[in-house]
Amino acid sequence: SLGTGTVQGMGIKTAAAIAAVALIALAGCSAAPAPAETSTATPAPDTASVERWAGLVAERQFETDDWLEDWDDRGCSGLQIANPACNVTLTSAAFIAQTNHIVIAGPSDPAARTYLGEVPAEIDDLYAATIKVTQEADDAATAWLDAKCADGREECVKIAIDLERAIDATRTKFAAW
Repeated sequence: SLGTGTVQGMGIKTAAAIAAVALIALAGCSAAPAPAETSTATPAPDTASVERWAGLVAERQFETDDWLEDWDDRGCSGLQIANPACNVTLTSAAFIAQTNHIVIAGPSDPAARTYLGEVPAEIDDLYAATIKVTQEADDAATAWLDAKCADGREECVKIAIDLERAIDATRTKFAAW
Protein backbone atom coordinates (compact mmCIF):
# COMPACT_ATOMS: atom_id res chain seq x y z
CA SER A 1 0.00 0.00 0.00
CA LEU A 2 1.08 3.55 -0.55
CA GLY A 3 2.42 5.55 2.37
CA THR A 4 0.24 8.17 3.94
CA GLY A 5 1.12 11.80 4.03
CA THR A 6 3.49 11.55 1.08
CA VAL A 7 3.23 11.96 -2.65
CA GLN A 8 2.26 8.54 -4.05
CA GLY A 9 4.18 6.65 -1.35
CA MET A 10 7.43 8.64 -1.60
CA GLY A 11 9.29 9.14 1.62
CA ILE A 12 9.09 12.52 3.28
CA LYS A 13 12.72 13.30 2.44
CA THR A 14 12.22 12.47 -1.23
CA ALA A 15 9.05 14.57 -1.47
CA ALA A 16 10.79 17.47 0.30
CA ALA A 17 13.76 17.26 -2.05
CA ILE A 18 11.51 17.34 -5.10
CA ALA A 19 9.62 20.33 -3.70
CA ALA A 20 12.88 22.19 -2.98
CA VAL A 21 14.14 21.59 -6.53
CA ALA A 22 10.84 22.82 -7.95
CA LEU A 23 10.98 25.99 -5.84
CA ILE A 24 14.54 26.70 -6.89
CA ALA A 25 13.63 26.17 -10.54
CA LEU A 26 10.67 28.52 -10.24
CA ALA A 27 12.74 31.15 -8.46
CA GLY A 28 15.34 30.91 -11.22
CA CYS A 29 12.71 31.62 -13.85
CA SER A 30 11.66 34.90 -12.24
CA ALA A 31 15.08 36.16 -11.27
CA ALA A 32 17.10 38.59 -13.34
CA PRO A 33 19.87 36.98 -15.35
CA ALA A 34 23.13 36.64 -13.49
CA PRO A 35 25.93 38.96 -14.58
CA ALA A 36 28.67 37.36 -16.64
CA GLU A 37 31.64 36.30 -14.59
CA THR A 38 34.76 38.26 -15.30
CA SER A 39 37.15 36.45 -13.01
CA THR A 40 38.74 33.11 -13.73
CA ALA A 41 38.35 30.16 -11.41
CA THR A 42 41.04 29.69 -8.81
CA PRO A 43 43.07 26.58 -9.60
CA ALA A 44 43.24 23.79 -7.05
CA PRO A 45 46.11 24.10 -4.61
CA ASP A 46 49.28 22.15 -5.31
CA THR A 47 49.11 20.67 -1.81
CA ALA A 48 46.11 20.14 0.45
CA SER A 49 46.58 20.64 4.18
CA VAL A 50 47.55 17.81 6.48
CA GLU A 51 44.18 18.32 8.17
CA ARG A 52 42.34 17.74 4.90
CA TRP A 53 44.19 14.47 4.29
CA ALA A 54 43.60 13.38 7.89
CA GLY A 55 39.92 14.23 7.45
CA LEU A 56 39.63 11.75 4.58
CA VAL A 57 41.07 9.05 6.77
CA ALA A 58 38.83 9.98 9.71
CA GLU A 59 35.72 9.62 7.53
CA ARG A 60 36.76 6.13 6.48
CA GLN A 61 37.92 5.21 9.99
CA PHE A 62 34.44 5.87 11.35
CA GLU A 63 32.82 3.43 8.91
CA THR A 64 35.53 0.83 9.42
CA ASP A 65 35.22 1.05 13.21
CA ASP A 66 31.43 0.85 12.94
CA TRP A 67 31.72 -2.32 10.85
CA LEU A 68 34.15 -3.92 13.31
CA GLU A 69 31.80 -3.10 16.18
CA ASP A 70 28.93 -4.87 14.35
CA TRP A 71 31.22 -7.80 13.55
CA ASP A 72 32.20 -8.16 17.20
CA ASP A 73 28.65 -7.61 18.50
CA ARG A 74 27.45 -10.50 16.30
CA GLY A 75 30.23 -12.72 17.66
CA CYS A 76 31.57 -13.25 14.15
CA SER A 77 34.96 -14.41 12.99
CA GLY A 78 36.37 -15.68 9.73
CA LEU A 79 35.78 -19.18 11.05
CA GLN A 80 32.01 -18.60 11.22
CA ILE A 81 31.22 -17.72 7.62
CA ALA A 82 28.59 -20.47 7.46
CA ASN A 83 26.54 -18.22 9.78
CA PRO A 84 24.47 -16.13 7.33
CA ALA A 85 24.69 -12.97 9.48
CA CYS A 86 28.48 -13.23 9.64
CA ASN A 87 28.72 -14.02 5.94
CA VAL A 88 26.66 -10.97 4.97
CA THR A 89 28.58 -8.78 7.42
CA LEU A 90 31.86 -9.92 5.88
CA THR A 91 30.54 -9.12 2.43
CA SER A 92 29.75 -5.60 3.64
CA ALA A 93 33.36 -5.44 4.86
CA ALA A 94 34.49 -6.18 1.32
CA PHE A 95 32.62 -3.14 0.03
CA ILE A 96 33.97 -1.00 2.86
CA ALA A 97 37.53 -2.14 2.06
CA GLN A 98 37.10 -1.27 -1.60
CA THR A 99 35.63 2.12 -0.74
CA ASN A 100 38.43 2.81 1.73
CA HIS A 101 41.03 2.29 -0.96
CA ILE A 102 39.23 4.42 -3.54
CA VAL A 103 38.63 7.28 -1.11
CA ILE A 104 42.15 7.24 0.36
CA ALA A 105 44.18 6.61 -2.82
CA GLY A 106 42.18 8.74 -5.26
CA PRO A 107 43.05 12.19 -3.91
CA SER A 108 46.76 11.71 -4.65
CA ASP A 109 46.16 10.71 -8.28
CA PRO A 110 46.35 13.75 -10.59
CA ALA A 111 44.08 11.97 -13.07
CA ALA A 112 41.35 11.39 -10.46
CA ARG A 113 38.37 13.71 -10.12
CA THR A 114 39.03 13.73 -6.36
CA TYR A 115 42.63 14.96 -6.70
CA LEU A 116 43.66 17.20 -3.79
CA GLY A 117 47.22 17.92 -4.84
CA GLU A 118 50.58 16.68 -3.65
CA VAL A 119 50.66 14.88 -0.32
CA PRO A 120 52.35 17.10 2.27
CA ALA A 121 55.90 15.96 3.00
CA GLU A 122 55.25 15.57 6.74
CA ILE A 123 52.68 12.81 6.12
CA ASP A 124 54.09 11.28 2.95
CA ASP A 125 55.37 8.09 4.63
CA LEU A 126 52.20 7.59 6.67
CA TYR A 127 50.06 8.19 3.61
CA ALA A 128 52.08 5.71 1.53
CA ALA A 129 51.76 3.08 4.28
CA THR A 130 48.02 3.74 4.48
CA ILE A 131 47.66 3.28 0.72
CA LYS A 132 49.55 -0.01 0.97
CA VAL A 133 47.24 -1.30 3.72
CA THR A 134 44.06 -0.20 1.96
CA GLN A 135 45.30 -1.83 -1.28
CA GLU A 136 45.90 -5.09 0.57
CA ALA A 137 42.40 -4.90 2.06
CA ASP A 138 40.97 -4.12 -1.38
CA ASP A 139 42.76 -7.20 -2.76
CA ALA A 140 41.37 -9.36 0.08
CA ALA A 141 37.90 -7.93 -0.58
CA THR A 142 38.12 -8.76 -4.27
CA ALA A 143 39.20 -12.33 -3.41
CA TRP A 144 36.20 -12.68 -1.07
CA LEU A 145 33.72 -11.33 -3.61
CA ASP A 146 35.19 -13.35 -6.49
CA ALA A 147 35.06 -16.59 -4.47
CA LYS A 148 31.29 -16.26 -4.05
CA CYS A 149 31.38 -17.69 -0.55
CA ALA A 150 27.76 -17.00 0.38
CA ASP A 151 27.24 -20.70 1.10
CA GLY A 152 30.00 -20.78 3.73
CA ARG A 153 32.15 -23.44 2.04
CA GLU A 154 35.15 -24.67 4.03
CA GLU A 155 37.64 -23.45 1.40
CA CYS A 156 36.35 -19.92 1.95
CA VAL A 157 37.53 -19.78 5.57
CA LYS A 158 41.08 -18.70 4.65
CA ILE A 159 39.71 -16.00 2.34
CA ALA A 160 37.39 -14.80 5.10
CA ILE A 161 40.21 -14.70 7.66
CA ASP A 162 42.42 -12.81 5.21
CA LEU A 163 39.72 -10.17 4.72
CA GLU A 164 39.05 -9.92 8.45
CA ARG A 165 42.77 -9.40 9.13
CA ALA A 166 43.07 -6.85 6.31
CA ILE A 167 40.18 -4.82 7.73
CA ASP A 168 41.80 -4.95 11.17
CA ALA A 169 45.17 -3.83 9.71
CA THR A 170 43.38 -0.94 7.98
CA ARG A 171 41.77 0.06 11.26
CA THR A 172 45.16 0.02 12.97
CA LYS A 173 46.72 2.16 10.23
CA PHE A 174 43.82 4.62 10.33
CA ALA A 175 44.33 4.97 14.11
CA ALA A 176 47.93 6.08 13.44
CA TRP A 177 46.59 9.28 11.88
